[in-house]
Amino acid sequence: ILRDRLRHVVLSECKISSEKVFATLVDGLLLLDDLESLDISGNGLTDKCGSLLATLLQRSPKLVILNLSRNRLGEKALDLYGKELGPSQLTRLDLSDNRVSVTGCRELCSGIIAAQTITNLDLRNTGLTSKNVEALSSMIAGCNSLLSINLSQNKLKEDFGLGIAGGLKANSSITSLDIRDNLIGNKGFLAICTALKTATNVLTLHVDSNGIDDDCVSACMRTLSYNRGLRRITLLRNKLSLRSMGMLTNLELSRRLISVSDENFQRTLMSFSMADCIDLAHIEVEEAYSGLHLNFPLNEDSVRCLVEYLRSGKTLSRK
Repeated sequence: ILRDRLRHVVLSECKISSEKVFATLVDGLLLLDDLESLDISGNGLTDKCGSLLATLLQRSPKLVILNLSRNRLGEKALDLYGKELGPSQLTRLDLSDNRVSVTGCRELCSGIIAAQTITNLDLRNTGLTSKNVEALSSMIAGCNSLLSINLSQNKLKEDFGLGIAGGLKANSSITSLDIRDNLIGNKGFLAICTALKTATNVLTLHVDSNGIDDDCVSACMRTLSYNRGLRRITLLRNKLSLRSMGMLTNLELSRRLISVSDENFQRTLMSFSMADCIDLAHIEVEEAYSGLHLNFPLNEDSVRCLVEYLRSGKTLSRK
């Protein structure tokens, strides 16, 4: 009954880590002629299931969405799997919370370049390091179907920023890049900012928690002035001073949102001097924004200055 009708299958967290059980499942899935999306996340699948995954991909020509996150797939599985990506029609691939080795990453990236169909790729928390930079940079440069790539929560350092910059310059499709919770530092971020001056296809950039400090602010401001299409940058949990946050916030346009404030910023506000508050009051709030929200403690001087700022009404369109 279901063979010609079932297109979307979700078998998440079903404890099918056994190779024998998974083989039976694959046999069943291969009977579905029109399978379009499959979610088998959180099942503890290991490298022993690699050949079965490759077979499933090879013999499911209409499969476009595949979620393999939260498993235990490693080098052998991704090596076999990557080789089958070329002739596939996958557009969305989620491999987050697995372990991507150097060899596995290389084969996976080669497969993505060969396929030229992947639009959304999630490699969050897959143990990526500096050893994977060359493969990742080549993939970004060589795959012009990619729209969104998530590389957050890995161990990528400044050499990744330097390497990916060349890939971004060559790529004309990526609109969203997420590299939160890595270690790219100032040099890596500066290289990416330089690339984004010409990579105007990128609309969203997440670089939270990467050890970025005030030395990068001017470069970020220059990138924003060159790339008018960049609509959102998040810089949370970095090492930016209050003054730098103010400089970036002052660049906000009605079509942009630059997120710089975080818990460190909140702690700084609690110990403001009057001079600091007056500097903050000079930050203009665009008319497109409807309010100012403060949901953390302020000291007496901070409150006094904030009240004076709100009473002035010079830069707030709505009180």
